Amino acid sequence: MIHEILHLIAGAVIGGLIGYCTNYLAIRMLFRPREEKRIGNFKVPFTPGVIPRRKDKLAREIGEAVAQKVFTDEDISGIFTSEGMKQTVADGMLFFASGDEKKQSLATLMETYLEKGEQADFLRHLDASMREKVLGALERNDMSKRIAYECRIQIRERIKGMVAARAISEDKIETLSDYLGRYLQHYVKVHVDDLIMPILQEETMMLLRQPTDQLLAESGFSEEMIKRTMGKVYDDFMKEHGADVVRQFDIAGLTEKKIIAFQPEEIEALVNRTIKREMQAVVNLGGVLGVIIGFVAAFL
Repeated sequence: MIHEILHLIAGAVIGGLIGYCTNYLAIRMLFRPREEKRIGNFKVPFTPGVIPRRKDKLAREIGEAVAQKVFTDEDISGIFTSEGMKQTVADGMLFFASGDEKKQSLATLMETYLEKGEQADFLRHLDASMREKVLGALERNDMSKRIAYECRIQIRERIKGMVAARAISEDKIETLSDYLGRYLQHYVKVHVDDLIMPILQEETMMLLRQPTDQLLAESGFSEEMIKRTMGKVYDDFMKEHGADVVRQFDIAGLTEKKIIAFQPEEIEALVNRTIKREMQAVVNLGGVLGVIIGFVAAFL
């Protein structure tokens, strides 16, 4: 009788140990050994462990799963087109423009984000552009006629009631006025760099040095109007280029690279932190099943 009881206990204990150790080794072999082992030219079977050996494939499949099921293109697009994102961008741009406590000017922004050579190029191109537009305006608008018209009025007013008025005929007034109109327009065009450009350059520099919040306020733009406008600009941008923006987020590729960059010990530590209890439960379950199998086997 005692022999039979010992036989049952021994079978259960041995079965439990076998089940426990088998599951323990199986879980350990998921991560260990971390490198391939060799005896001469012979590769030791089951080395490296399952996860180190198949890490690249695992990373690729996890990346694809995350991109297709967890963080899809629709999810990314939804984030960028959400009202919260639009308001965040509008608020950020408004703060950037006004500088809040810094009260930034356009000149300050240029000094912050442009190299000195780039600043000089910008101002040089700005001057050239203004000069071209002034000359273009003079070409498109015949100022000589307007000047001649004003000259005629002024001459008539000046000589009214004077003896000289009888000696100056209307034809002479017309001739003199036309001449003055053509001459002054030609003079302005020839001397645009001396007469007009210094004024424009001075006004431009004053404009660039003016705090942007003050500039916007003087232009009649309220904070709410600016935010609303920026929100609309953002909406239009996302409608036009949203798909291109989303395509830049290669979630699958990024996830794959991150996982591949993990060292085997980091993966093991991550898994242990996440499901350590569950893995220990699997080991314990192996022991319990081994006890049951050993106990049943003792009856056979």
